[in-house]
Amino acid sequence: MRRLFLALFCVSFSACTASHVATGKDYLGQGKLAMAIEYFDAGLVDEPDDAALRDAMIMAQQQRQFELRREINQLKDSKHNYMAIPAITLLTDSALRAKQLKLTGEEPADLKKETKKIFANARDELIADLDSRSNRANARPNDLRRCRQLQAIGGDDDYIARTCDNLLQKFKHYAELRAGTHSYVGTQDVLGDLRETITAYHPELLEIVDKGHERHSAMLYVFLAEPKHHDSGWVLYKRDAFHDWVPRKDRSGKQIVDEIKVKPSKSEIKKARKAGKKVPKTKVIKKKVWDQVQGDFRYYKRIKKASIPYVLVLSDLRQQKYVAAFAGEVEKKSEAKYYEYTGNQEIKSKRKIQNSGGEGRPRRNALARKDTLLREVYKELPKVMSQQTIKRVE
Repeated sequence: MRRLFLALFCVSFSACTASHVATGKDYLGQGKLAMAIEYFDAGLVDEPDDAALRDAMIMAQQQRQFELRREINQLKDSKHNYMAIPAITLLTDSALRAKQLKLTGEEPADLKKETKKIFANARDELIADLDSRSNRANARPNDLRRCRQLQAIGGDDDYIARTCDNLLQKFKHYAELRAGTHSYVGTQDVLGDLRETITAYHPELLEIVDKGHERHSAMLYVFLAEPKHHDSGWVLYKRDAFHDWVPRKDRSGKQIVDEIKVKPSKSEIKKARKAGKKVPKTKVIKKKVWDQVQGDFRYYKRIKKASIPYVLVLSDLRQQKYVAAFAGEVEKKSEAKYYEYTGNQEIKSKRKIQNSGGEGRPRRNALARKDTLLREVYKELPKVMSQQTIKRVE
């Protein structure tokens, strides 16, 4: 995609080839080999026979392939074949592009065979590592990660599936959802929606179950505090008192222009007579008339809020310890604004700030009712609490 963009970008530029070479070499100087290759490659799309571009591309490709080959060999020798998969993939892509451009490089067919071998070795290494982990008394989260890595490269036989499922069961919490002691009376109404929301996310390590479930292994306690309400009332939050100039107009609406006559001075008259010239005439200067006026904006706003603080605690019954415990608060608010203005009306529109509401105090229903805000909070609570719970458990 980047190669196509660079090629299209240079269609109308005659010096594009030189630009690609220069830019690519700049990136080489910065140690950004991959970016340099992108620029050389984009130039070759337009000018496949350009010698300077081909030479630059050959050098960059050889360096890139050398670095990737060295990384692959080191990882294979240290028996970290899984970590070599990204490098062998990049090397194969590089070799395929080099072959398209008829450049020297590693043979894609040989790399394809090597990739299969790396995948097979990576699978064997991960299985061996997983076996050693499964023999430990206590499982760890990294053990489950090994399972996911193994499944990602095609390790899907029955043994791996059973081992990974057993590991999953060690970490998965089958939790009963319950309102905490002394929680607000409305908590019970939220639990049903919370359960549905958590289930809808399909978390891997958490499942909400009923009391008495055969795998019941945890408790998820929900504590809701009593709802809080706040009304700021109408508050002056900004004032703009100012002076400005406006044109003084006549009855027809045109700006008044004064004429000021300036007579020549005695020295000017004397100088002109001495030089044998005509006496200077009286000059008429026209000057527009302006008046200074004032204005005063007062901006008011009112905020109504409803919120419910919450606490969630996930307790592991198997190990008798807390897995997660956190607090938060869900808040909804409604805001209204208005302004008052006194002073000259002509300059009013020049100074009024944006998003300041209408002029004059609005009617009562400009803000949401307290019970409306509270309903919105209760609607949002399950979503927020489920996301925070899953984030900490997963």
